[in-house]
Amino acid sequence: MIVWGGTTDGGPMSTNTGAQYDPATDAWTPTSTSGAPMEGANRHLAFWTGTDMILIGGTGAFGINSRYNPVSDTWNANAASPMGFPMNSISSYVAAQWTGNDVLTAFSSGGGFPLQLQSYSPVSDFWQALASPSNLTFQVPLSVWTGSEMIVWGVSSGPAPFTAQAARYSPATGSWTTISSLGAPTLASSTAVWTGTEMIIWGGKLGSGPGNETTIHDTGSRYRLPQNYYFYRRP
Repeated sequence: MIVWGGTTDGGPMSTNTGAQYDPATDAWTPTSTSGAPMEGANRHLAFWTGTDMILIGGTGAFGINSRYNPVSDTWNANAASPMGFPMNSISSYVAAQWTGNDVLTAFSSGGGFPLQLQSYSPVSDFWQALASPSNLTFQVPLSVWTGSEMIVWGVSSGPAPFTAQAARYSPATGSWTTISSLGAPTLASSTAVWTGTEMIIWGGKLGSGPGNETTIHDTGSRYRLPQNYYFYRRP
């Protein structure tokens, strides 16, 4: 298990250090900092390709766009994105998934801006802009990978009450399909996972504004394909 970045205890300073953990020996080995991103980051996304750890986004000065190989203990910067991602101004609004070949990144420049999509191939070290759904504007998008499609879900920008939006992207066809929002949760800062048959969305905040940003909800829903509907759940 590779851990990298984060913030110092009790302070806002992001770090650019990490370590590898070996469960067989119950031991930690620090990762090299030579060639590592100069700016540390937190809230960044990490993906394992089978050989390298890909790091994208985060709240560092410019966002992170790099890879780490644990065998050689070396860092390499990824190619620059044609859309300017990742940058700190948008890196907190990213939903990304590893498809087995590429990293799909769906991101917004902030509340009210349309969602944009691009992919990164670690084999060719190449970013590509993909078809984007002009009708989707998220505060903070969430996503899951089904094995063939990326489902992106989020809530509208602005004060509560929010409205939910969702769509599916197919890399095979390069197209988006809007999916039902009937019964979808309308909370911000939720968590989403894919079970193999369903997307489960859990928890979140009521909205922005005094008193709402700390209102955490223990509720959730699950979205099932291909029936295209949600189930509401609360323990």
